[in-house]
Amino acid sequence: MDAEGRRAAPDQGVLGLGLTSPAALPPLAEYDGDRQLRDEYAVLGYLASCHPMALFAATLRAVRPVPAPELLRHVGKVVACAGMLTTGKPVHTIHDEPMEFVTFDDGAGLIETVLFPEVYRRAAPLLFGPGPYLLRGKVEESYGAVTLTVTALERLDRYAKRRGLPWQET
Repeated sequence: MDAEGRRAAPDQGVLGLGLTSPAALPPLAEYDGDRQLRDEYAVLGYLASCHPMALFAATLRAVRPVPAPELLRHVGKVVACAGMLTTGKPVHTIHDEPMEFVTFDDGAGLIETVLFPEVYRRAAPLLFGPGPYLLRGKVEESYGAVTLTVTALERLDRYAKRRGLPWQET
């Protein structure tokens, strides 16, 4: 009872639901940016904060791929590109050989590629999961559309490990 003889109301806690506040939590150390991105990818299965290729910046600095927006300046040349697999369309040639049109995203734009039968036979077993992939091929232009005719394709992690380049698993 209070000084005036009234009964004290029971503690209703948070929002009057009878819940009590948790004890104060200790402050957490700051996450470094790289770890935050990797944990974000591990939990969500995708990156909400940036493009997935940002996870591989150290490796890409060593590889020096041509970014998608610059491909037009390299028409007729053989270049290296890198990107995440976005979509693919397997088709057959008029001789009924399998080949594939594949689109990769390097974070700066889309790379439209063609994997003709000989390359497709070697590369098809590697085209699982989003990547990233390292591509090598000839840049071609037809009616304003730029494509990369792939001559070699490799998962970027395997290339980096084979060459002793920086690599961190996601």
